[in-house]
Amino acid sequence: MNGLVLLAEEEVDKVISAHYEAKLGCATRILHQHLNKIYNKISEARIAKVTKANSAHGHMHPSFSNKGPRKVIQARQVFERLQVDLVDLSRRPVLKNGTEFRYALVIVDIFSRYLLLRPLKSKSSAEVSDHLELIFREHGTPSIIQTDQGTEFQGVFDDLCNKRNIRHIRSRAYHPESQGKIERLNRSWKNKMFFDVIINGNNDWVANLSSYSEIYNQSKHRGLGNLTPFFVYFGREAVLASNPETSDELETRQQREISKKCVSCDPAVPSNGGAVTEGNLTFVFTSTCTLDYFLSFMRLAFLHN
Repeated sequence: MNGLVLLAEEEVDKVISAHYEAKLGCATRILHQHLNKIYNKISEARIAKVTKANSAHGHMHPSFSNKGPRKVIQARQVFERLQVDLVDLSRRPVLKNGTEFRYALVIVDIFSRYLLLRPLKSKSSAEVSDHLELIFREHGTPSIIQTDQGTEFQGVFDDLCNKRNIRHIRSRAYHPESQGKIERLNRSWKNKMFFDVIINGNNDWVANLSSYSEIYNQSKHRGLGNLTPFFVYFGREAVLASNPETSDELETRQQREISKKCVSCDPAVPSNGGAVTEGNLTFVFTSTCTLDYFLSFMRLAFLHN
């Protein structure tokens, strides 16, 4: 059928398991793409069900039944509850007007997912608190702030919370899931920064922080009913001189830029592939590689060069 093998119903699960083990437990989506090049219409849902029941999956992804129920972090209105984090960019310091910036302060409003980014010279509690004080004067005082266990969120930071009657919640040590929303959001804007630094050669992340947050805040989110964080936060869409790129448009442009950046590589690599060298790292890929794979390379290059 269309050059594809039509399996008997009783054979489908066996074939899925065999290919799953042969590919050393690859991701469901990758296995789905692989199988549907050979066999006729095997659904991703069925592949997920079969691989989850496979004993190899249990060894690689053990699940425990003694976990406590997860507590959903909720907010009832804008700027009621914030998650705050610090991103270490000290391997790529930026000198501006005699001041060296090495960190980024990240604030996300839980209700709207609205993102605020600020460059910092250090990770001291005093500097973090000074920036938050300015933000509170402009946006108002939240009821709750959630942070990790970092020392930058102690001392002067706690004094600020006490002064403004803010409840400070610290996530459990070695439990990054507690800061899940901000961790996922960090990956989003940092991918844009990695692209600027590695592909465009633009090392001034300080100057671009506002554009990274703008792109994120102007992109529609399924979790917000296909609204933008800006709209949920302010109750209107932004009036802009020109339309900023959405996350999807940015990803499309990044794919084009990556293809331009590719250089001819070893004959052993397929002709439709390419390679990008950054410092002492080289990323070699074929046309089937996705942007996610390339961004993983950029993160490594960013950290090691």
